[in-house]
Amino acid sequence: MLAFLPFLLIFTGAFALFHYRDTLFFPGRLFSPLIKAEKEERKNTRKTLLLALSGTLGVGNITGVATSLLLGGAGSVFWMLVSGIFASALKYAEATLSARYGRGGGMSGVLRQLFRGKAGAALSMIYTIAFLLLAFVLGGAMQGNAILENASLHLPIRREYLALILIVLLAFAIFGKVKRILRILSFTLPLSALVYVVMCFIVLFSYRTMLPSVLVGIWKSAFAGIRPTIAGILGTMTKACVREGFFAGLLSNEAGAGTSALAHEDNAPTISSGAVGVLEVVVDTTILCTISALTFLVSGATQNATNAGEVLYRAFSRVLGEGYIYPLLFSVIFLATSSNLCYLVYARRTLSYIGRERWISPFTLLFLFSTALGGMISSTTLTKLSHSVLSLLTILTCTAIIACIYKEKRVYAKRIYRFICVKLFKNGKNC
Repeated sequence: MLAFLPFLLIFTGAFALFHYRDTLFFPGRLFSPLIKAEKEERKNTRKTLLLALSGTLGVGNITGVATSLLLGGAGSVFWMLVSGIFASALKYAEATLSARYGRGGGMSGVLRQLFRGKAGAALSMIYTIAFLLLAFVLGGAMQGNAILENASLHLPIRREYLALILIVLLAFAIFGKVKRILRILSFTLPLSALVYVVMCFIVLFSYRTMLPSVLVGIWKSAFAGIRPTIAGILGTMTKACVREGFFAGLLSNEAGAGTSALAHEDNAPTISSGAVGVLEVVVDTTILCTISALTFLVSGATQNATNAGEVLYRAFSRVLGEGYIYPLLFSVIFLATSSNLCYLVYARRTLSYIGRERWISPFTLLFLFSTALGGMISSTTLTKLSHSVLSLLTILTCTAIIACIYKEKRVYAKRIYRFICVKLFKNGKNC
């Protein structure tokens, strides 16, 4: 199932890209609702974008990219950028459908409203259970792993004690209201992302002479072994560099999985929700993931490395010295914390949507436990587990997108048929 996920993403992304071509191919038309919106609507849009970016800007942009380079090679960078093209269309479709049909439940609500009856209820429940599992794995354990793995390597404190400290610090934010969490995110997310980007640019500038050869290497690695036949092309889609490139994009921006649809309130305007989804992909994958990948490659950090932590150490220590750990720890900790808090907000909205508000407090405690437990599990294991759960969510989300677009196209076809019959053929007498 994992090997053929790129086929599903490409097909659904191309389907959505063609369906929404009148908007997606014209940036002015796409982003004009954000520019011309009223003051209160712009404020809500910024809040939605902040929450959506909090869920995607995180360790997926750092350790996730490093892991994909180790598993798929330099060519995975190219396919990650290719996936970003389809990801923009997928995010636009997710956000639009969620604002139209989600009713505050994200893709769970879309599946329930779109299919209706027992089928809709079953698909909605499957998606809900899978998403709550993803919240534990990707939102809790993987973020905790990133924090504890990097902190334990350079701080003279045992990992068990660091996990306890992390739980105590997170508890102050996690048990607050959503508005309080958003206020914390509005400070931690931009600052931590800025610190990390500055570090990357310092490394890129130091190895600037290596950049042309790295870009050539990415291109050659991306197309190595491709045969100009249908069978060869289909076989290429299951190659490690292609698969890991798509997984790097999916793990980072989660396009096609429908998770960030929960960032949109049930009363969000449909016309601006899609633009927010596209912006999310641009900032997350096209900019930050690419900067991370180039930094790791030009510094030679991926050569003979065994894990993501080793890649980070090699990439930054050679230029910034041992003191690199402090700004890197700051970035990793607060980016991971932002994703952690964001997934908790998503999970709360999901539980509220299915009418299980009384489960929120127990879920929060388990969520804290999963964050601490993640530090005891390898990042590669967590990444693969996240891929598996994201794949299930992607299948459900892509099914909803295809079904909804097909339904809309049938409506358009009926309108055209009526126009031809009524307007052109004497009120349908000749039809």
